[in-house]
Amino acid sequence: MKPNIAIWAILTWCAFISPAHASNVGFLNETPYFAHFTDEDRKIFHETVDDLLKLGKDQDTRTWTNPKTGANGDLRLLPAATGSGGCRDIEIRNNARGRTGKSVQRFCPDEKGVWKWKPQAQ
Repeated sequence: MKPNIAIWAILTWCAFISPAHASNVGFLNETPYFAHFTDEDRKIFHETVDDLLKLGKDQDTRTWTNPKTGANGDLRLLPAATGSGGCRDIEIRNNARGRTGKSVQRFCPDEKGVWKWKPQAQ
């Protein structure tokens, strides 16, 4: 991976981490891309992710928007892979302050059924 692509991937990835999902990656909250989201943007985004994980079926989509800031995004729940251990991947596209990021992120339920973001090996 070229260095600038790797940096963009990491910064884009940061936009998708909620405080509830980020206990092991809290240092990423200080990255520049995450700074483009307001607290309200993050709250709306995380509520949308949680709703999709809890209630969504394969290929279901959710859209979020913050009318105050114009930040918005689309989420699509990808089909569960065989042997994924109950983990689910979400295709995510977010826009905030003229910046767009797109990635696929994995979430796995813990022993209590709480969905947690799971970093993937590159």
